[in-house]
Amino acid sequence: MKTGQTSKLGIWSFVISLFPIVATLLYLPYWHLIVIWAPVVSATMGGVCIRRIKSSQGQLRGKGWAVTGILLSMLSIIAFFGLLAFFETKHHAA
Repeated sequence: MKTGQTSKLGIWSFVISLFPIVATLLYLPYWHLIVIWAPVVSATMGGVCIRRIKSSQGQLRGKGWAVTGILLSMLSIIAFFGLLAFFETKHHAA
């Protein structure tokens, strides 16, 4: 049986990692800033969460939320710069 409380920091890391996806799909104002900064915040929060979980001696859980937030953050940054490079080269080729 699992013990301990789920870390809210881990859950927020996951939630914030979804911001770039939503901002891009909905083409929100300033979406490019959200795509760049939200993953940085999310990955930082996820890293802090994992460190706190390790030092909590079983009092905290939620490592999966934090890891998922970090991974989604990395994917969104890679996708953003990949798409940026793709469209930049396509623009110069025309």
